Amino acid sequence: MAKHDRQSTRHRTEIRVRYRTHDENITRFTEDVSAGGLFIRTLAFLPINTVLPLYLQLPDEDEEIAVIARIAHVLGTEQAVELDRSPGMGFEFLDLAPEARVRLERCEVTRRSKDLPIPGVAPPGPVTDVRGCRILLVEDEGFVQRRIGGLFMRRGLRLGLAATGVEALTKCLQTPPDLVLSDIVMPAMDGWALLRMLKARPELTHVPFVFLSGRVTERDRRQAYEMGADDCIPKATPPEEILDRVVRVLSRYREDPQEMDQRRVLQGNLSHVTLATVIQMLNTERRSGQLTLQRKGCSARVDVREGKPVSCHIDPFDLTGRDALIELLDWDAGQFEFAPGEYTGDDEIGMSVVQLLMEHARLADDAEQD
Repeated sequence: MAKHDRQSTRHRTEIRVRYRTHDENITRFTEDVSAGGLFIRTLAFLPINTVLPLYLQLPDEDEEIAVIARIAHVLGTEQAVELDRSPGMGFEFLDLAPEARVRLERCEVTRRSKDLPIPGVAPPGPVTDVRGCRILLVEDEGFVQRRIGGLFMRRGLRLGLAATGVEALTKCLQTPPDLVLSDIVMPAMDGWALLRMLKARPELTHVPFVFLSGRVTERDRRQAYEMGADDCIPKATPPEEILDRVVRVLSRYREDPQEMDQRRVLQGNLSHVTLATVIQMLNTERRSGQLTLQRKGCSARVDVREGKPVSCHIDPFDLTGRDALIELLDWDAGQFEFAPGEYTGDDEIGMSVVQLLMEHARLADDAEQD
């Protein structure tokens, strides 16, 4: 979603918002909402970039609006006091149906008398000129290539083509594009695998990625955003709208170079990629920093130095060191995020990555035999 979409005029009304955090439903009310996002006053904070479904109940309407959203900003208690505001979280709408957008805009009790931006987000600016940007279209249907390609090139965009995920990955490694527009269902390597491969490589993780697929369910859209996609567009969408949405993603990255730097942070879901795979990838790239994990009331921290885990801690069990890391390798669900940095403490693990994974496998075998 383009940055200026999030900054449209806020409506003064009271809307009930339901969202799921851990295993409980929480209801909040907001007076700060637009067709691009909303701000909820709350002390139940979730991590920035968390993707989750929201259900909005408009005044005098029975049917809820379902939207997939990402937490774009958290206004903590101390900062809220300094700004004379209420603490809470700013949500960016990632996927909002056109009819739902109209319902928000036409909400009878709204008044456009006050502009209430999401805290910490800059005011909108004009759409950046993206002529000359290189788009890699990953699509094996010639009809779709022709339907979209000609329109893109008339807009001044350069177009590269790949029929499979494997071919697309090869081309990205040779010359990183400015944006990847990919189908989901493809032979050899599907769109999900392609997105994971791109986000796993430091030189490609910042490349904007948009799905264009004939099969786009609510579950698909949520998974796409959780994995780091910038948009998820049905193939049935009119070509002019597809072009407009791609241009807005490109414009956002060009307006805000920090967006690219933020995308260098490795993050994902353990149901999509195992922790062992993440650790092996960090080891191969010899990266240093902190890996954080969260699931159902538990959080963990793994410090990594030049690709080798050297410290680990799990809350609230107060489990540390090698035992904690072995325990984490059994997690098959939850969110993870790796941020670059330096760790100067002692090596509390005392094992190479190979030794660690072998020890975990040995303990798993012993448990099965018992």
